[in-house]
Amino acid sequence: MQIRKMEEKDIETVYEMLQNIEEFRVSKESKMGEWVKQSLKNWIKNKDDEMLVAEENGEVVGFIFTTAHKPSGKATIENIFVKEEFRGKGISKKLLDECIARLKKKGINYFCSLVKENNKKAFEFFKSNNFTEGYKFVWMEKAG
Repeated sequence: MQIRKMEEKDIETVYEMLQNIEEFRVSKESKMGEWVKQSLKNWIKNKDDEMLVAEENGEVVGFIFTTAHKPSGKATIENIFVKEEFRGKGISKKLLDECIARLKKKGINYFCSLVKENNKKAFEFFKSNNFTEGYKFVWMEKAG
């Protein structure tokens, strides 16, 4: 298993994975439109952010996306995901550790993430990696 930077060749695979992940939807009306594909293309070009994939036998089996704000030293873990059949092998932990290590080299020292209130696995994952639970907020969105 290899952790590496996401490349343009990975976009279609990752986009297909995103289409089927209910946990990433922020509302019942949210849709992963073509704008997501374009967003991924733009995002991988940003030198401050980290977008990594986990690859096993040439297949992308997971990913982590972060946005970094260098002036504040803060990074937000936007998404972390491993295909169900590859879970339980420590891949999420490897993605998170590698991502944090890369961001620390860029001067980032504060890490946060948003987790759906009912996503028990994500809560436990972040808690087991020394994240603490903060206050609850409501996500507000507007498309277009």
